[in-house]
Amino acid sequence: MYKVVFTAKARRQIIELPRLVAKRIAVKIEELAADPSAQDIKKLAGMDLYRLRVGDYRVIFDLKHEELLIVILNLGHRKEIYK
Repeated sequence: MYKVVFTAKARRQIIELPRLVAKRIAVKIEELAADPSAQDIKKLAGMDLYRLRVGDYRVIFDLKHEELLIVILNLGHRKEIYK
């Protein structure tokens, strides 16, 4: 099981989301921590970061296999997340 750490920015972003959306994202992050290879993740082009798709929302994170650590960097609606 991977340890999940949120940056201060990501923590603020998840608090600002509608409660139902935030709960769905939290469940997906828990599933990601249990088994990252079983989730719908993709490596972002030109970066060592990954994205997790949760409906119309995206979670941008850094995956550190050696340390069994997932650092959640950014999350939000797909229209705004990549800007």
